[in-house]
Amino acid sequence: MKPEDVLKKMVAQANQRYNELDLKGKAKSLGLESPYQLVTVASLVQAEGKTHDDFRKMAEVVYNRLKPTNTETNQLLQFDSTFNYLKKQSNIDISESEINSNQDPYNTYTRKGLPPGPIGNPGDEALRAALNPTDDGWIYFVATDGQSNTEFAKTYADFQKLKEKFNDSSGKN
Repeated sequence: MKPEDVLKKMVAQANQRYNELDLKGKAKSLGLESPYQLVTVASLVQAEGKTHDDFRKMAEVVYNRLKPTNTETNQLLQFDSTFNYLKKQSNIDISESEINSNQDPYNTYTRKGLPPGPIGNPGDEALRAALNPTDDGWIYFVATDGQSNTEFAKTYADFQKLKEKFNDSSGKN
């Protein structure tokens, strides 16, 4: 097959799947402007989540941070994955000065709301999680072992404890 034919087939399959899942209707019910934003949320879930159990919690973190009533992060997602996407790198140890000096729309530390588009191709599981997030009050998360164990928190104080746990496991203390 020609590359154009493969791409056309992929787009057709994605459109069919998105229609089956009613992304347009679901996006509005989740407070998003478009199905494209829903795919963007799913891409963040895919990038940040490590396990099946993480995905729905991760989706809830995104939606909770986007809320206009969010006074914890004030609609800043603050995701390393979006910063890494814009820098074309994979780094969990990013300096504050580097983050604060970059005003790119994909820098969710300095720009409120969702990035302008997906940061990767979300799988079906991440897409389903974005459509059906948990409703437990999660607003923070930390990969406490720096790799595969993500823990979630509802308060800034609990988030700080998770950061300390991460620092202990990575030898930063």
